[in-house]
Amino acid sequence: MKTDFSLEDITSELLDYVDKYLKTVISNTKRRYYRKTKHPRKYGIVFVELDKYAEDLHYDDPGLEKALCQLIDVQGIKIPVLNPELADALRSLTETQRLVLLKNVALKIPMKQIALELGVSIGMVEKHKKNAIRAIKRRMSVDDE
Repeated sequence: MKTDFSLEDITSELLDYVDKYLKTVISNTKRRYYRKTKHPRKYGIVFVELDKYAEDLHYDDPGLEKALCQLIDVQGIKIPVLNPELADALRSLTETQRLVLLKNVALKIPMKQIALELGVSIGMVEKHKKNAIRAIKRRMSVDDE
């Protein structure tokens, strides 16, 4: 195989072929670009990446959020829950399950500290949390059907 090329090796046919090939590539790329940008507009659909515009779209109305959220009480601390199905599922738990789950997940209190407060073993706290999550999943999947 020849590795050294000179200008004499380049023929006019090769130049024509390369020229046609590059024109085709550019034309196809341009066509794909315009098709991609115009197609959604053609049907009245506009796709927007909301992350780019999140700050501009921010609507600060605390009254609306308060109206939509339900508060779950955990030893005097009110935890807002925006999903009504989740709030119902949390209320259906036993007091211990709800306490363990919300303290660990929402309030980020370590299992060891929760175990000390309740006077039970860490394994028992883990079991309460596991049962709470299982009950919520079961309740939420029943609501979806």
